[in-house]
Amino acid sequence: MTKPGASAQDYDIARARCEGEAWSQLPAAPTVTTTVAGYYSSTGIQCTPNSAGGHDCKQGQRWNPPVYGSKDANAEGRAAIVRACLINDGWTPASSG
Repeated sequence: MTKPGASAQDYDIARARCEGEAWSQLPAAPTVTTTVAGYYSSTGIQCTPNSAGGHDCKQGQRWNPPVYGSKDANAEGRAAIVRACLINDGWTPASSG
Protein backbone atom coordinates (compact mmCIF):
# COMPACT_ATOMS: atom_id res chain seq x y z
CA MET A 1 0.00 0.00 0.00
CA THR A 2 1.19 3.50 -0.75
CA LYS A 3 0.18 6.97 0.35
CA PRO A 4 1.69 10.18 -0.99
CA GLY A 5 4.10 11.67 1.54
CA ALA A 6 3.84 8.71 3.93
CA SER A 7 6.81 6.76 5.22
CA ALA A 8 7.18 3.05 5.91
CA GLN A 9 6.78 3.88 9.60
CA ASP A 10 3.48 5.69 8.85
CA TYR A 11 2.29 2.56 7.08
CA ASP A 12 3.31 0.33 9.99
CA ILE A 13 1.41 2.56 12.42
CA ALA A 14 -1.69 2.69 10.20
CA ARG A 15 -1.63 -1.07 9.63
CA ALA A 16 -1.27 -1.80 13.36
CA ARG A 17 -4.24 0.46 14.12
CA CYS A 18 -6.33 -1.18 11.38
CA GLU A 19 -5.34 -4.66 12.56
CA GLY A 20 -6.43 -3.73 16.08
CA GLU A 21 -9.81 -2.64 14.74
CA ALA A 22 -10.12 -5.84 12.71
CA TRP A 23 -9.30 -8.06 15.70
CA SER A 24 -11.86 -6.22 17.85
CA GLN A 25 -14.55 -6.76 15.19
CA LEU A 26 -13.60 -10.34 14.30
CA PRO A 27 -11.73 -12.18 17.06
CA ALA A 28 -10.06 -15.51 16.41
CA ALA A 29 -12.47 -18.31 15.59
CA PRO A 30 -10.42 -21.51 15.49
CA THR A 31 -12.03 -24.38 13.63
CA VAL A 32 -10.82 -27.91 13.10
CA THR A 33 -10.14 -28.80 9.49
CA THR A 34 -8.96 -31.94 7.73
CA THR A 35 -5.53 -31.32 6.23
CA VAL A 36 -5.10 -34.85 4.85
CA ALA A 37 -8.06 -37.15 4.21
CA GLY A 38 -7.98 -40.68 5.62
CA TYR A 39 -6.96 -43.38 3.15
CA TYR A 40 -6.04 -47.02 2.79
CA SER A 41 -2.52 -47.99 1.74
CA SER A 42 -1.19 -51.34 0.59
CA THR A 43 0.76 -53.55 2.94
CA GLY A 44 1.53 -56.02 0.13
CA ILE A 45 0.11 -59.41 -0.79
CA GLN A 46 -0.60 -61.67 2.15
CA CYS A 47 -0.85 -65.41 1.46
CA THR A 48 -1.83 -68.23 3.78
CA PRO A 49 -1.78 -71.95 3.02
CA ASN A 50 -5.18 -73.52 2.38
CA SER A 51 -6.48 -77.06 2.89
CA ALA A 52 -6.15 -77.89 -0.83
CA GLY A 53 -2.37 -77.47 -0.71
CA GLY A 54 -2.37 -74.08 -2.38
CA HIS A 55 -2.40 -70.58 -1.02
CA ASP A 56 -5.14 -68.06 -0.47
CA CYS A 57 -3.78 -64.61 -1.19
CA LYS A 58 -5.27 -61.18 -0.66
CA GLN A 59 -4.11 -57.61 -0.86
CA GLY A 60 -3.28 -56.32 2.60
CA GLN A 61 -4.49 -52.86 3.49
CA ARG A 62 -3.79 -50.48 6.31
CA TRP A 63 -6.04 -47.58 7.31
CA ASN A 64 -4.25 -44.24 7.62
CA PRO A 65 -6.51 -41.95 9.62
CA PRO A 66 -7.13 -38.34 8.61
CA VAL A 67 -4.81 -35.60 9.80
CA TYR A 68 -6.47 -32.61 11.41
CA GLY A 69 -5.32 -29.06 11.89
CA SER A 70 -6.84 -25.80 12.95
CA LYS A 71 -7.73 -22.74 10.93
CA ASP A 72 -8.95 -19.30 11.98
CA ALA A 73 -12.33 -18.95 10.28
CA ASN A 74 -12.16 -15.15 10.65
CA ALA A 75 -8.70 -14.61 9.12
CA GLU A 76 -9.96 -13.66 5.65
CA GLY A 77 -12.60 -11.35 7.09
CA ARG A 78 -9.99 -9.56 9.19
CA ALA A 79 -7.76 -9.13 6.14
CA ALA A 80 -10.68 -7.49 4.30
CA ILE A 81 -11.33 -5.17 7.25
CA VAL A 82 -7.64 -4.17 7.40
CA ARG A 83 -7.59 -3.47 3.67
CA ALA A 84 -10.78 -1.37 3.83
CA CYS A 85 -9.47 0.52 6.86
CA LEU A 86 -6.20 1.37 5.09
CA ILE A 87 -8.04 2.48 1.94
CA ASN A 88 -10.37 4.65 4.06
CA ASP A 89 -7.23 6.18 5.60
CA GLY A 90 -5.93 7.21 2.15
CA TRP A 91 -3.68 4.25 1.34
CA THR A 92 -3.89 2.72 -2.12
CA PRO A 93 -2.76 -0.71 -3.29
CA ALA A 94 0.76 -0.62 -4.70
CA SER A 95 0.99 -1.64 -8.35
CA SER A 96 2.48 -5.11 -8.73
CA GLY A 97 3.94 -4.64 -12.15
